[in-house]
Amino acid sequence: MTVADVVRWLGISRDAVYDAIQTGDLPCRKLTRRQYLVTPQAVMAWLEPK
Repeated sequence: MTVADVVRWLGISRDAVYDAIQTGDLPCRKLTRRQYLVTPQAVMAWLEPK
């Protein structure tokens, strides 16, 4: 999933997704300088209470 996919799926801001990526809370794979891929499993794990 791209960042845009996560934003549409969860209905949250793009900044919130990028913040989670930057802090390491949302694991991802960096494809290009500005493009990230996130697995649905990573998103679900991010949403679970800690």
